Amino acid sequence: MEHSLEQLRARHSVRNFLTDSIPGDLRNGLRAEVTMINSQEAGLNFQLRFDDDDPFKGFTRSYGMFRNARNYLAAVIDPTFPDAEERAGYFAERFVMYAVTHGLGTCFISGTFSPKHVNARMEVYERLPFIVTFGLPAKERGTGISNFMARLVHRQLREPRSFFAGDDAEYEATLRRYPWLETALEGVACAPSAMNRQGVRIGVTEREGVPVTEAFSLKGSTPVDLGIAKYNFQAPLPVAGDWEWGEHGAFIVVE
Repeated sequence: MEHSLEQLRARHSVRNFLTDSIPGDLRNGLRAEVTMINSQEAGLNFQLRFDDDDPFKGFTRSYGMFRNARNYLAAVIDPTFPDAEERAGYFAERFVMYAVTHGLGTCFISGTFSPKHVNARMEVYERLPFIVTFGLPAKERGTGISNFMARLVHRQLREPRSFFAGDDAEYEATLRRYPWLETALEGVACAPSAMNRQGVRIGVTEREGVPVTEAFSLKGSTPVDLGIAKYNFQAPLPVAGDWEWGEHGAFIVVE
């Protein structure tokens, strides 16, 4: 169990930050987390930037949504590696949960920043599908669009059952076989996603006569969303296991 359901539920998108700098010991912890991710996963070149607000200057589509945002994780990837975007989503969510459990606020940003304003070292073949801003959270305030976004990201979580791809009988049968599945689906319900679509579903299929739990995306969802959901599925579980990457990748329980 890497993170509890309570910790996953505590995460929400934060857009209003204090101007205080992140303490040095916490910066070192964040750096160590990113170093671990980059060393474990080929094709990921995550980079941290502190006290840099360049990506958040001159916003048009996101005007008024962020205040004092000046720290971020640049999710640089090599797209020639298989499932690089999905794996970036998975490990960025792991980074986010590390930050949240150490008192920071975070927010995934994919379509509302200009990559040319992100001060990351990138080779010509690399891509930057998203960044994650983080910092010491301030009380959410404001009017208009900022209040609307705050209501949106703090809305009540959906029922775990709604993330299962199957009818009620199949759901109950699956819970009897995998009693931990409801906890995993509660984790998926806490996962952030593009436009809050939460378009990842968990189903059960047979492989060589053996039931296997798998994850797949609905139309409009992204590989990044799939990776985030897979992390949240796995993080609170009392059983050990690993995901296969890709659409309809299976969750393999380690006996």
